Amino acid sequence: MKRLAVLAALAAAAAMPALSADQRALSTTQTAPTVRANPAIIGSMILFDCVVRGAPVEFPNDIVILNKGPGTVPSGYKIKWEAPSVNPYRSGLYTFGAPLAPQGHVFLSNVLPGGMAAEMPCKVTAMK
Repeated sequence: MKRLAVLAALAAAAAMPALSADQRALSTTQTAPTVRANPAIIGSMILFDCVVRGAPVEFPNDIVILNKGPGTVPSGYKIKWEAPSVNPYRSGLYTFGAPLAPQGHVFLSNVLPGGMAAEMPCKVTAMK
């Protein structure tokens, strides 16, 4: 009985059409999909850095928002800045009046009460 089942399986396999060399290669090898970055998307990424800086030099009352991304921040773009280590907590909204190129910065004067150490980080969040 086993012999008959084996013969039937061999006959069924023989009746199947033969695979071409390309089909055999595809069925035996697997390749990882290629992932390509879209330059238009990368070029439009908007990343910010925010630090306490200004006058007086040691304990300024100003902040600087820097464009650390590869893309230009468009005019009209809105952000929220926060200085959580200030007592009392300080935050504000800012709308870019002109495009800001990569590595460019905006200076927000007198937005802090003063007394913060220069170069202390603050936080920036995009408003949607």
